[in-house]
Amino acid sequence: MKKGLAVLFSLLVVVMIGLLVARARISGEKDSKEVDPTVMEMSEEAVTTVEIPDDGKDSAEQKNVNAEAAIDGQYEAAAALFAAGEYEQAVDAFTALGGYKDSTERIEACKAALLDKQYNSAVSLYTDGKYEEAMAAFAALEGYRDSGEQVENCRLAALDAQYNAALALYADRSFAEARAAFEALGEYKDAFIRARALSSIQQTIAAGFLHTIAVRNDGSVVAVGNNHRRQMDVSDWTSIISVATGWEHSLGLRSDGTVVAVGENFFGVCDVSDWTDIVAISADQHQTVGLRSDGTVIAHGQYVDGELEQYGWTDIVAVSANYYHTVGLRSDGTVVALGTNNSGQCEVSEWSDIVAVSAGYGFTVGLRSDGTVVAVGSNQSGQCNVSDWTDIVAVSAGEGFTVGLRSDGTVVAVGSNGSGERNVSDWTDIVAISAGNAHTVGLRSDGTVVATGANATDMAYDGRCQVSEWTDILQPGGQRAF
Repeated sequence: MKKGLAVLFSLLVVVMIGLLVARARISGEKDSKEVDPTVMEMSEEAVTTVEIPDDGKDSAEQKNVNAEAAIDGQYEAAAALFAAGEYEQAVDAFTALGGYKDSTERIEACKAALLDKQYNSAVSLYTDGKYEEAMAAFAALEGYRDSGEQVENCRLAALDAQYNAALALYADRSFAEARAAFEALGEYKDAFIRARALSSIQQTIAAGFLHTIAVRNDGSVVAVGNNHRRQMDVSDWTSIISVATGWEHSLGLRSDGTVVAVGENFFGVCDVSDWTDIVAISADQHQTVGLRSDGTVIAHGQYVDGELEQYGWTDIVAVSANYYHTVGLRSDGTVVALGTNNSGQCEVSEWSDIVAVSAGYGFTVGLRSDGTVVAVGSNQSGQCNVSDWTDIVAVSAGEGFTVGLRSDGTVVAVGSNGSGERNVSDWTDIVAISAGNAHTVGLRSDGTVVATGANATDMAYDGRCQVSEWTDILQPGGQRAF
């Protein structure tokens, strides 16, 4: 308004001066006499000296209005980011506003909302079974809500998932992979015992009463020795991953968890065609035992003294049978036994920290996790004198003698040696052992086999130790070609 009045005033002054000039000319000064300089100066001065008043006050107010509108727009933009869930950007936007309005409170609200969003994302990862990612997400929250507790929950859930995956490999009889998976779990649950037990439950060589059998890498089976009960009729077997021998019968565990048997079928020891989900097998004179992947046990054969009453056993990870008694290793490292106990061979209830078991003829041997060995039962031939053994990784109990495999691939033995079954001191590079009636068999890392002990009976030669030409024998826990 003031600016408009100033302009109007200036125009009026100019007009008035112009009228004075015109009047002077009309009144007779027509002789080209110049206009009075005073009037002209007055005109010029009026034009040049009339100034438009400075509107400084209104300009500052306008600037303030514009500035306020701009910062309010920034505030609304920050609020929109918050509403859209873009909390990190909203924090930056509200921070840039300084203390405008409630921007400080909004910053805290953004941070809280951001933490809550991250927490919910971590929960979603956990729900989806992505435990490792969820654990990292909860850890990044640094104690927000119960994130510290959730980190531990994720860790345990991740371990449990790995444990279940290892169990699945075990149930699928992928023993090498299962063992590696259990070993990776360390001391979680019963993983340590399961890993160690997997070193012994797969028997790819087996020394029987008068014969010996072994599994080749292609899943076929070879046999030598006495075949008077057809216990060596295994040439048509395929997809075998583990074997066991009784006195006069042979067993084969297929990769699909079924079992085949040949030989004398006394008391139904070969009636295993309907067995399924088996992960380990064992046999003695008159019984056959199978371990299921769920830790239960099934058995067929002669019932003498309760040796077939394994129906109550659970959490078993290894089994061994011999001379009317059966031994089971639990996943917690304890041992159960039933059957004939005339020599105390079933007195194993106080054993602990056991990782492998072997039932002998009237005695039982257990391998501890520290590589030492315990034994109970008949010690007539010194077969239980194992207390000074160390660094042992596998044990096998025969008839009156015990064999132990050291971690360096050498072998030790105690007990009877009437047929040279203990002559193993020069063996090297051994990865698996099996003790029979009066002979011992060892598998080398190159897939060849060595044997010592009886090679004949009093009646006739049987050739149970004639294994020197065998090659390509499957390593326990090794990669098979089928």
